[in-house]
Amino acid sequence: MKNLILFLLVCFALNLNAQKKSIPQEKIPSGIVNHLNTEFPKHSKVDWRKTNKGNFKAKFEFPNQKVTITYASSGKWKSTRRALSGEKVPNEILTAISSKYSGYKLKKYTITTRSGKEKKFVATIINKSKEKKTLIFNNKHQFVSEKIKKSKKK
Repeated sequence: MKNLILFLLVCFALNLNAQKKSIPQEKIPSGIVNHLNTEFPKHSKVDWRKTNKGNFKAKFEFPNQKVTITYASSGKWKSTRRALSGEKVPNEILTAISSKYSGYKLKKYTITTRSGKEKKFVATIINKSKEKKTLIFNNKHQFVSEKIKKSKKK
């Protein structure tokens, strides 16, 4: 019984490791690669991976952005997440942060677009006590919700 459990644990670990490896672009369906090249013509080298659900995920640099795009195994685009630098944040969002969250600084800012859903703007802010808040804004840059997460102490 112990041998069976050990064998299953080794198989599971090998499977997890295999999922984390990059996939050569030649193994990605051409329709997916063409879509990415059309949408982001000036992208840098793409790191392709396959998710546990069989989706294809592409991570790459685009001028002043870190981009992650997810495609279904069928080739259909599912979502795009773009991490932007602070100077690209809309003024309405910066104003909301400075007026409502005194003492917090912008740590990360992303825009997520999902198939069939409204674009979502996400700002992660942090204060001197290392308390993080994730602020969600809608397509019109209006505040929607807040999530609080205490940072782990090292």
